[in-house]
Amino acid sequence: MIDRFSLRWRIPAIMALILIGAVATLSALAYGAARRAAIAANTERLTSATSRIASVSATQIENVIRQAKQAAADSAIITALRNPGRPLTPQAQQALRRMRTDTLVGMDVSVVDLEGRPVEGVVPELAREGPISIIAPVDSATVSPFYPANGMLEWALAVPVRDSGRVIGQVIQWRRVTRAQSVRVISDLIGPRALVLIGNADGTALTEFGDTLRPPKVRDSTQIRQARIANNQVSAAIEGTPWAWYVEYPYQTILAPIRVLSWQTLLVALGVMLVAIMAGTLLSRGMTSGLSDLTTTAEFIAGGDLSRRPRAASRQDEIGRLARSFGTMADKVHEAREELERRIEARTTDLQATMTQLRDTQDELVRKEKLATIGQLASSVGHELRNPLGVMANAVYILERTIDTPSPRAQQYLKLLDTQIKLSERIVSDLLDSARSKSPQRRDVHVHTLITEQLSRVAVPSNLHVEIAVEETLPSVHVDPDQIGQIMVNLLTNATQAMDNQPGVLSIKARDGDGRVHIDVRDTGPGVPPDLAEKIFEPLYTTKARGIGLGLSVSRSLATANRGTLSVMNHPGGGAVFTLVLPTSETV
Repeated sequence: MIDRFSLRWRIPAIMALILIGAVATLSALAYGAARRAAIAANTERLTSATSRIASVSATQIENVIRQAKQAAADSAIITALRNPGRPLTPQAQQALRRMRTDTLVGMDVSVVDLEGRPVEGVVPELAREGPISIIAPVDSATVSPFYPANGMLEWALAVPVRDSGRVIGQVIQWRRVTRAQSVRVISDLIGPRALVLIGNADGTALTEFGDTLRPPKVRDSTQIRQARIANNQVSAAIEGTPWAWYVEYPYQTILAPIRVLSWQTLLVALGVMLVAIMAGTLLSRGMTSGLSDLTTTAEFIAGGDLSRRPRAASRQDEIGRLARSFGTMADKVHEAREELERRIEARTTDLQATMTQLRDTQDELVRKEKLATIGQLASSVGHELRNPLGVMANAVYILERTIDTPSPRAQQYLKLLDTQIKLSERIVSDLLDSARSKSPQRRDVHVHTLITEQLSRVAVPSNLHVEIAVEETLPSVHVDPDQIGQIMVNLLTNATQAMDNQPGVLSIKARDGDGRVHIDVRDTGPGVPPDLAEKIFEPLYTTKARGIGLGLSVSRSLATANRGTLSVMNHPGGGAVFTLVLPTSETV
């Protein structure tokens, strides 16, 4: 049967736990750092490639706009708009044909007057089928956002036609996005797993290009959402247009080498950990076997068998030396029984003192572990919770001010929300205060002013009577007013909560005692059980249904930092009395 309390098993177990914790922590940190670095490097590459594509596209759009402007400035087009109702002349049709710089890209053209009426006789191969969308007159060349049409992206370019500086109509092009040579560019720059998309700069009408042969595919909102989760996406706006190029790269591909490396590192770490555990087991067995032999010999000697000697006396290490010394002691036990008893008694006393010290050390370690847990919780959760709580508080405030005649039930729920938000804000404040270690900025503070200012910060129910008694000759205290104010708010809040909305008295008394100021905060609640008088000041200990048990712990820490003390006792007349002792200017 394995004795789980034996050092033979405890030493390897402790070593295993330490190694597992170290391996897990280092692996998590290393993976996180490598993941961030890989994503950052990929983002940089994607950004560079996307910017190059956007620059090329901007140049192409400039060429298209320049061709359209040349057509709009052609005298044949201007003449056609001066004489509405007549077909376009061959010269005007030729000017429109010059607008088509790429014969592979679908394009429709129309020449319209200021009323949006098309001029007859547009080049047949460029004429738009179906009704013409009316585009408001423009003063300069205007590129429209993308919009899906028959499973493809379409956009319009409107260029004004001027006659002696006056706009008399416009030339409109409708173009369709059918392919993108940029797919090959992205593959060359980053890799074949990169996916190229084009769309509006606001993220709408996103269209992906699988390759240069297939038509583009317009994404719906669900596909856009899923792609953002699964891929690293960057974008670059196309200058002079409301469009942007997008490039996506799968996170799975980016992180694949890191996962392989992580598994290899983990296997190596596990191997090292197993070797260390085996070495620790052998070491502990060598140590405990000698100790076990000494223990057995001591038991025999205690039973009267003085001929028994430890077998570990032949060893050359510290345990062997201990065994030989033990044998010498057994040879002289008859001659020095009284001396031995005296030494045993002295050793027993030392052992008790050591055990007491060990217990104190263990309690201190438990307290530090709790504080470390609080610090981690505060740093990772505290700041993240304050923002949504502030948003909820603002929402409740706006609802209360905008609803003219809320129903009683709505008022009840708004009040309930406001109460719970304030409770959550206090819990977050306790978390953050427990993690801070700010040195107090002490100065002289008048006690009566300190008490009245902090009392105004506490919501005291109307059924509670507040009594304040401050000695007139009471000196000022030399403390940090913000930190002591926080202690007072915690004590006053706890006192009002202890009376549980029942009628009662909240008493605050400040008095002089031995050159220090004593501030007593008393309630008429049920009091504090004597066995919990110290536990309530421990971190994360609470007797309330709500709260996390940090208020009194933080308060005592702040009192100590200001060279004061905080304690509690039950009043003979009922209720609890919290006493805050603070130094005065003369005692500092």
